[in-house]
Order: sequence, then structure tokens, then C-alpha cells
Amino acid sequence: MPMAEEDLEKIADMVCRRIEKQLVCKPLGVAELADFLGVEKSWVYGRRDLPFFMAGKHKRFMVKDVLEALGYAPGFKGGCDVERAA
Repeated sequence: MPMAEEDLEKIADMVCRRIEKQLVCKPLGVAELADFLGVEKSWVYGRRDLPFFMAGKHKRFMVKDVLEALGYAPGFKGGCDVERAA
């Protein structure tokens, strides 16, 4: 029995939201963020306006926060359930 187009769209939206949440809510290190943005690590280190938090001695970046700081609003409406180290 084929699925209705409306049901397929609902499933596709749900999958997209899950993927988006995993992408924008995962804390990244400097190298991972540089790779994600397609820039050199030195560019990330040189940007003082990128929001980050410390995990021990290491900087961690939330993709959602960095994209917003760079003026790109991905339209992500969900919350990130990640505890940040103080």
C-alpha cells in the first residue's frame, strides 16, 4: 500500500529536523569547526567574535552559535540539549 504524499512529507521533515539538530548541536573543536566552515584552523583562532566555551583546556564551538555570529541564520528552531562546561 503506497503512502500518501502528505505522510511522506511529514517523515521527511522529521528526518531533516533530526539531522539538523545533530549537526548544529554538536560541540566542535577548532579543527572540526575549520573543516565544517571550509577554512584554515588559523582563521578560527584569529576570529575573536566566534562564541565558544571551554572544555578543560580546549575551545568548543556550537555550530548554531557560530553560524548566527557570522550572520547566517540556519532557521533551526529546536533547542540544543547540551550542557556546557562552566
